[in-house]
Amino acid sequence: MTITYEGLDFGITLMARFLVCVTSIIVLSSTMKMNDFVVSARRLGVPKEFVLLLTMMVRYLFVFWSVLKRIRVAQQSRLFDIWNKNTPRKWILEQVGNTISSLFVQSYEQGERTYIGMLCRGYSNDNSNLFIRRSKVRAKDVMFCVITIGLIFYVQFLL
Repeated sequence: MTITYEGLDFGITLMARFLVCVTSIIVLSSTMKMNDFVVSARRLGVPKEFVLLLTMMVRYLFVFWSVLKRIRVAQQSRLFDIWNKNTPRKWILEQVGNTISSLFVQSYEQGERTYIGMLCRGYSNDNSNLFIRRSKVRAKDVMFCVITIGLIFYVQFLL
């Protein structure tokens, strides 16, 4: 196997993009409320379909997590331990596969029930607008932007 400069450059670029995405997701999710994040995305011109998908994804993550917790409680009540050395690995892998498939089936069914409930309450794609509250730019917002732009210029031109 040979390593080319172009391949190495592509790999480094891909890894850098991945790190920037993960870091920005962690920073944004830990510093902003989800509603503020969605409103900001909408104000920046992200299409309303993407914003709607983002809000639904966040809501369903919690549903997904609660279904997973219920499955784990059921497994623990049956004394299932994935790290047990005395249990055959093939059987453990089967159980993990069953858990994952059960998780997706239960989440899908819950999503269907939620969507039908939304339709019964008058939801449609045509009127899926978000309420965007107007807010003024504060001094700390301006300082954050100035510091961020300054750091970008520092890294780009002085290092």
